[in-house]
Amino acid sequence: MNGTLSNCVAWGVDDLEEALAYYRQAFGFDEKQRGEGWIEIDTRGPVRVFLCRDDGRTPTFEFNCADVPTEVARLSGLGFERYGENEEGTEMYVRDRYGRFFAISPR
Repeated sequence: MNGTLSNCVAWGVDDLEEALAYYRQAFGFDEKQRGEGWIEIDTRGPVRVFLCRDDGRTPTFEFNCADVPTEVARLSGLGFERYGENEEGTEMYVRDRYGRFFAISPR
């Protein structure tokens, strides 16, 4: 294995605005940036948290590596299931045997 777990974590939610208001009230988190289907919240710490519209398969963790297809093939041999990729084809999505979803991304 040649890679690292990034400091990005995704929390799948049904309603982005409601979730942002909820975490703002609960923890004082403010919006840092947003894109289509996601909002990054400012945790004031080293972990980057993204609220994402969830279809039940939002990758929770991001693993960065030098060669995404090779790493996904290796993980597949360990029982990970590949279930998609981003529009650019640079990031692949896998699920481990315990049901956790990962984005496998280039460094």
